[in-house]
Amino acid sequence: MGGERGNIMKKIGVFCVISILLSLLRVDAGDIEKMGIAARTKEGQVIKCSPNGGDDTKTLLDGLKLLKEKMVLHLMPGEYEDSLQSSLDGIIVEGEPGGYCSVDIKLTGKNIIIRNMWCNHASTRGDTVIVDSIIGIFQTSWDNNKAQYSFYNCCLHAVMLGDYNHKVYLRNCTIVQNAKDNFCVSMWYGGYVSVEDSIMYSESRCFRLDGNPELHIENSMVYGALSLAVDDGYSSRTKGTEAVDVKGFKKICRLKTMGEIIMEKPTFAAKSKKSVAEVSTHGAGISWSTERDKDLNIFKLEKGSVGEGKNLGANLNEDGFPVPKTK
Repeated sequence: MGGERGNIMKKIGVFCVISILLSLLRVDAGDIEKMGIAARTKEGQVIKCSPNGGDDTKTLLDGLKLLKEKMVLHLMPGEYEDSLQSSLDGIIVEGEPGGYCSVDIKLTGKNIIIRNMWCNHASTRGDTVIVDSIIGIFQTSWDNNKAQYSFYNCCLHAVMLGDYNHKVYLRNCTIVQNAKDNFCVSMWYGGYVSVEDSIMYSESRCFRLDGNPELHIENSMVYGALSLAVDDGYSSRTKGTEAVDVKGFKKICRLKTMGEIIMEKPTFAAKSKKSVAEVSTHGAGISWSTERDKDLNIFKLEKGSVGEGKNLGANLNEDGFPVPKTK
C-alpha cells in the first residue's frame, strides 16, 4: 500500500514540475509589450536609403552592400524597384511613420526588428519583432526552423505560418482581410498563434487551420462573415469543418480563451477597397498587389461600433497609422 501511495505521489510531483515549466515557457501579453517597447528604442549605426539615393541617402542596393549585423536600415518613403533581401542577424529595418514603401522585404537572419514600416509584403525566417507597422501580408518561412514572431501595435491584412514550429503573437493588433476566400491567419502545418487585445475582421474567415494547431485568444474581437475558421487540412479527419462559435473552434484546434471574446460584426471608419493579400487556397502560391488603401481609416473602428472604446487593436493616429500611446 505504501509503495502504491509513493508512486502516486511521484506522479503528482512530476505533473506539478511539468505544469510549472510550461507556465514559465508561456509568453504572456506583458512580455510581448516589453519586446515591442524595447524594439522601438534599440539603436545601431544607421544607413539611410531612398528610392533614387542622393541627399545623404543611398539607393537600397548600395545600402544593403554596406549593411552589417546590428545595423539599422532606414527606408525613406517611396517606390522602390529592388527588393530588400538580407541574411544578416540582428538588423533593424525601419521606415518613417505614415510613409509608404513599395518594397518587398525578405529577411532570413535571426533576431530581426521591423518598426515604423508600411509595405505590402514581408517575410522573415528567424525570431522577429514587428512594432508600429502596417504590413499587407506577413509570411513566415516554409522550413521547420523554430521561430517566434511577435507583433505589437500593428495593422495587417494577413499572416501566414509555414511550419508547426512557428509561434506568432499578436498583441494590440488589427487585421482586416477583405479578399473573398482568404483569411486573417493561415496555419498550413499547425503551429501556435496568440491573439490578445486585438481585432480580427474577415469578409471570409478569420482562420485557415491545418494540423491541429494551438490558438490562444484573449480579450479580442474575432469576426468572420462566413465563419470564424475552417479546417482546410489535406489529411485531417475534420477537413472542411467550419467553426461558427467557440464550441466549433474546439473541434478543429486546441483553443484556449480568456477574458471577453467579441464575435459581433464591427464597422470601420472606411471600407477597404484594395485586396493586397491574394493567397492560394492550397498554399502553393502567394501574391500581393502593389496597390494599397491610401485611407488608413480602414483599420479604425467607427465611432459607436461594437468594440469601440475597449482598447482593442492598434493605437492609431489621426491619419490611421499605428503609433505609441501617449501617457
